[in-house]
Amino acid sequence: MEKTFKFVDSSAKVDRVTRKLMRSHVMKGKNAGKTVHRRSRFELSAGRTPCGDASFPNEEARKRNAEELGPVARNLGNVLRTFQFPVELSESSLKSIDQFFLFITEKMYPSQLGLSSNEYKYDWLLTTFIDEDASYCSLALMASTNAFFISGGISPPKALSYLSNTLSLVKRRMQGEEALSDSTLCMVMMLILQEQIRHEKASQIHYEGLRKMIKLRGGLSRLESCPTLLLKMSKMDILHALRYGKPVLFFRDRMSEVRSTLLSMGFNFYSDIQDILVDVISITTLFNNPPTRQTLDITTFLEIVISICCRLIRFRPLQSPKPECKREAAYHIGLITFMTTLFLQWDNRRIQEYDSISRRLREVLDEEFDAHDGDLLLWLLFIASLWFSTTSSHWLILRIRILTVQLDIDNWSRVRDSICKFPWINVLHEKTGRAVWDLVYHGPHRD
Repeated sequence: MEKTFKFVDSSAKVDRVTRKLMRSHVMKGKNAGKTVHRRSRFELSAGRTPCGDASFPNEEARKRNAEELGPVARNLGNVLRTFQFPVELSESSLKSIDQFFLFITEKMYPSQLGLSSNEYKYDWLLTTFIDEDASYCSLALMASTNAFFISGGISPPKALSYLSNTLSLVKRRMQGEEALSDSTLCMVMMLILQEQIRHEKASQIHYEGLRKMIKLRGGLSRLESCPTLLLKMSKMDILHALRYGKPVLFFRDRMSEVRSTLLSMGFNFYSDIQDILVDVISITTLFNNPPTRQTLDITTFLEIVISICCRLIRFRPLQSPKPECKREAAYHIGLITFMTTLFLQWDNRRIQEYDSISRRLREVLDEEFDAHDGDLLLWLLFIASLWFSTTSSHWLILRIRILTVQLDIDNWSRVRDSICKFPWINVLHEKTGRAVWDLVYHGPHRD
């Protein structure tokens, strides 16, 4: 840059024009040699979306977008209002993010357990909107996911357009210095979520790519600096293992740390017992008798779910033959199915199919149980009723009816006393269990 010196007589009166020239000259020197980054391609408030159309910004497009996305179930909370996004977002874009949380975070995790999701949402925003490119991908995939849920499982053209543009951006990013960054891992993870929701085989390709990326990073433990991303990766690994009956790629068990957290809350957790069943029963006791004035945060909740699920899958992946011991097989698939009720729900409906779980449940329930295992079988049948659609599973209702007659059980109170010897969370499972009992006897409550 050619250096040109200009001098200002500070003793003289500086008029408005001179002051403007001074500022211009100073800024030219200050920015010499720098690359000036213009505003994001988002420019949502100025009239462009990630796909290059006018779906979000102007008033007419804003109304059209509101009609497509439908009403937001509640007012925006402080999480979105206090977060500093790296790009400027319109009101419609903020509503799209909020709606994504409604569909995914709040619908997946049971609100009946009193979980607080605000901190988790904020941490998730820090991960997914860490920079301009990540913001572009995140908003596009959130909008696409919302469109899928609203359209009842059909991917509209706009959602596919979002996905196409996002794939191009991720591909370009993978060829640069940010290929293994947290934000890139997060983009790929959201792509997997998108494809899984749409039941596309491409999710397998993305998942394999994610596995290689984590391996190049040095393993899952290298993500400890971003706990939200680490837990999300672990949960996705569990879902993949359950869906395809495979072992988990990244084993994670932090129950010892979880016990310390629960002990600090005043909950008497038996830390010397490592058996999975006892751990699950202890957790259900926590939710059935929560400590006063204490709220379990989602991070601790996820550590519980991930630790127990990893141990169950490591014990026996669902693609392997079922245990020869009938009681062991019943506990194994029963605990797996029970755990899925904690994080695989969307208005009591699953957005993906997990045939390996369904097959193993049927295999175990088709076995003849000994008379002294009647309570265990009754619990497993009611756990199965949380998994299968009882309206189309007449065989399940019939099995429960036959077994309760054999056990001389004729009211819901006695059923509950029997199944509550095993993992069962009242606020989460009572309503469905009671409804199943009504179907068994085709009438009003009999207690």
